[in-house]
Amino acid sequence: MLDRRSRAGREIEVLVETDPRGRLTARARHQAPEVDGEVRLSTAPARPGFYRARVTGRDGVDLTADLVD
Repeated sequence: MLDRRSRAGREIEVLVETDPRGRLTARARHQAPEVDGEVRLSTAPARPGFYRARVTGRDGVDLTADLVD
């Protein structure tokens, strides 16, 4: 298993979706919905879709990341 800490500094593709409560959530390719953690973005994009993000760390099972321009 790959340690999430080793992802810090790497760029990943994230899928931003709207959950049933209407909030935007993001997950990386290796994260299954409702099973694995999420990617917590420092700023939310304007709409759902695929985005590039740079991992900045982790918060429990979640990754933290910044959107890449």
